[in-house]
Amino acid sequence: MVNMSKVNSWASSVNTKVKQSVSDGQGGYSIKKLMPWIILIFVVVIGKNLLGIVKSFFEKVEEKVVGPEITDVHGSGSVGSPTGQLSVDPQKLSYSLDQFKIFADQLEQAIYDTYLTEDDAKIFTILSQMKTTGDIYALINAYGTRNGGSWYNTAYNLPMAVQTYLDNFYPYDYKNQLNQMYKSKNIAYVFA
Repeated sequence: MVNMSKVNSWASSVNTKVKQSVSDGQGGYSIKKLMPWIILIFVVVIGKNLLGIVKSFFEKVEEKVVGPEITDVHGSGSVGSPTGQLSVDPQKLSYSLDQFKIFADQLEQAIYDTYLTEDDAKIFTILSQMKTTGDIYALINAYGTRNGGSWYNTAYNLPMAVQTYLDNFYPYDYKNQLNQMYKSKNIAYVFA
């Protein structure tokens, strides 16, 4: 328990010392003598705000690494997190689960194992082979979270890897072409 009489006497003595230290001898205060206190307050306020900005930055970076939650386009709500497994019926898939693992390995190679850039055409070719929404989910499950086996690459799940690496600018426009193809196949998934 805090002894309030000691706290009050300490605050009073500090107040007296501050008044004595900044007094100009005429009963007023000199800006020159107040300057250390002004600087201290300025540093504390700026430091607190800067700390908040840095914390916010790292929270956003962490959010990008983990990725957004994956939701079903049909509106049935969340179907899983990017690091978890999406619900897939193996009987309704266009390919075997082993084939999805091969597709995932090929995607990782196309994204990370090329010289200074990713192989957008290969990424597009692999993703365009998906025939159902279940195929997309199975591919996301097979891909998991990967960084190309390298410490300097950011680890992404498949939706974040596609969002980050697949080009969507003229003349290629891969993401838009892919999403339009999925729509024409009645695939309820859209890559951002």
